[in-house]
Amino acid sequence: MDHPSRADDRRIAGARFGVAAVAARLLGLTDRQVAHALGVALILASPGVGHQSGATMSRWLAVGHAARDGGSAALSAQAGFTADVKIFEGDFFPSIYGLSPDFAALTEGLGERSILADVSFKPWCAAKQTMAATQALKEIIKSGVSPADMTELVVSVPGPYVRMINHGIVSGERLSHLTSVPYQMALSAFSPDAMFNVNQTPASVSEEIRAFMTRVTVEADDSLLQYYPRAWPARLVVGAPSGKHERLLTYIPGDPERPFDERQVAAKFRRVIAPLIGDRAAEDLLGRSIAAFAEDGGPASLLAEIERARVAATGRAN
Repeated sequence: MDHPSRADDRRIAGARFGVAAVAARLLGLTDRQVAHALGVALILASPGVGHQSGATMSRWLAVGHAARDGGSAALSAQAGFTADVKIFEGDFFPSIYGLSPDFAALTEGLGERSILADVSFKPWCAAKQTMAATQALKEIIKSGVSPADMTELVVSVPGPYVRMINHGIVSGERLSHLTSVPYQMALSAFSPDAMFNVNQTPASVSEEIRAFMTRVTVEADDSLLQYYPRAWPARLVVGAPSGKHERLLTYIPGDPERPFDERQVAAKFRRVIAPLIGDRAAEDLLGRSIAAFAEDGGPASLLAEIERARVAATGRAN
């Protein structure tokens, strides 16, 4: 399986394409203009950000610029700029980015259904590959098994991502915290609110969490490949004085099969955003976000509210 930074490369490259497609639709561009907008977006695509960690890594800049570039691509096409509309069909992407486009996937169901119903919302901040095991632990704890009583935790996942999640953590290295299933499970057991901290670079980790991590083992289970890669499953077996407790999770809250409702989306929004800008500003921003779908001029009002919250939180007007 690819290193997580390669997944970031794909997301950042794809973000321009996706934003350009949405902006082109909103601008009412012709088919030809849309093709040029997508072509412009693709030539602006970054080859990636490498392997980074920390709270101020350039990945955040790359993601923001990707969204900006996608919008600029659509506006450029509207103004008459053109691009190589066959850029996907040559060897440019495979040779430069190491990416080979799947043309069938790009057009599957086009014009027939919305892909939004198939989009997963992460329930907290971590690598998706760690979440089924962590959710399984949360459910076992909710059933009445105390983390303090757990003597052994065996996590089974498909082989392709065992190495990615089976490791410890490095102080100050964000990626090691996000991708460590022993750490994510320990965090959910003893400090669940910290799971919503997008920085995930604590200066120190409690001995309670470190001790719990040592009880977690991770192994490959080829029987779970039947669900992968449509899902990222995990089986968790917990040993405790009360006996063994087992959960097999294929989907987690936020997946299309276990979708969030508006209440759950709002709860996650508050837990992530309120610590950054305050409770009042978070509620205002949440209300404006929901209203943006129903009001004329809603998106513009939402952008203005985001800017007000940013200025208030940072003290910088630009």
